[in-house]
Amino acid sequence: KLGDRLGEKLTEIQKRIIHSMEKSPQISITQLHEKIGISTTAIENNIKKLKTFGIIERVGKAKGGIWKIITDKIAQ
Repeated sequence: KLGDRLGEKLTEIQKRIIHSMEKSPQISITQLHEKIGISTTAIENNIKKLKTFGIIERVGKAKGGIWKIITDKIAQ
């Protein structure tokens, strides 16, 4: 179960984004928007927060890259 990071709780949306990235590391912002049902801007804002928390990072180019989940940053 995804938990706390630096005293800040992950939102349900952020948990869904991480879960989707774990299942499909190559998933795009547009695909996340379609799957989760929130705007692409909201997806981008949540991704920015997750990057700031050090929970995710983008590996490779913007197109063709993958999402990497830094599991040691997520409380189990």
